[in-house]
Amino acid sequence: MLISVFTLFITAAHDTLKSFHLRPRAERFHGFTLIGILAILAALLFPAIGKGVNTAKLARSQSNIRQLAQCVLLYAGDHEGVLPPAAGQSSIPGPAISNWVLALRESGYSNAIPDVLVVSGRISTYACPLALACRPYDQSVAKGTYAMNAYASPKNAPRRLSSFNTPSATALLMGSRWHPGLKTWPQTEIGGTGAIDNRWPEFPYPIRALTSDASPFSGHPDPSAIVAFVDGHVELVPKSRMPDPYASTNAFWGGL
Repeated sequence: MLISVFTLFITAAHDTLKSFHLRPRAERFHGFTLIGILAILAALLFPAIGKGVNTAKLARSQSNIRQLAQCVLLYAGDHEGVLPPAAGQSSIPGPAISNWVLALRESGYSNAIPDVLVVSGRISTYACPLALACRPYDQSVAKGTYAMNAYASPKNAPRRLSSFNTPSATALLMGSRWHPGLKTWPQTEIGGTGAIDNRWPEFPYPIRALTSDASPFSGHPDPSAIVAFVDGHVELVPKSRMPDPYASTNAFWGGL
């Protein structure tokens, strides 16, 4: 709808300017009036187009992470209620698995976790369109943008779904941390402690242009992350509402 209106607007503006100099002097005042009206329409239309693009990318991003969360929960259902590990090696239960991404691939969810960013001309389910719109990513390196809460399923001891006291308040998946040097989102886990100082997720909503070395919450007073929770629902969580990722003694990160 917005694209059609925009096309009509451009066509009308082009025709008006093309015929302007061919008109008699007496008719040029009318031409100036029409140009003024078109300028006003443009001022009203362009923000609406931007808002529509933002909304469409948000809907797709929410749909993608919701599908991934459902795959993770199905995996747990097939493995005695145990989640796949966020990262690292694990043998609880079954053979060693590198991380939740490989676990889903090896369990038959290859369509949800492809090894390329674009599949048949479309952004894969493993990628967040909002994040891609914010960062100058390297298409030859980037594979996906989502990560699992490190507290929800530690690499050496993945947790059972029954261990969460508040599954509707505990994060399962969200945007992976951006790596400025690699220009991609390389982590499969988010939160927790360790060698990497910044364990905050991406906060890609609303869409804004972020430089390669910008922090995940720059460019907006209170940006939001897209979060899928252990019970499967998805929310936009503002930075101001997200607890410190270094602390596991809260419902959001630790499910306690």
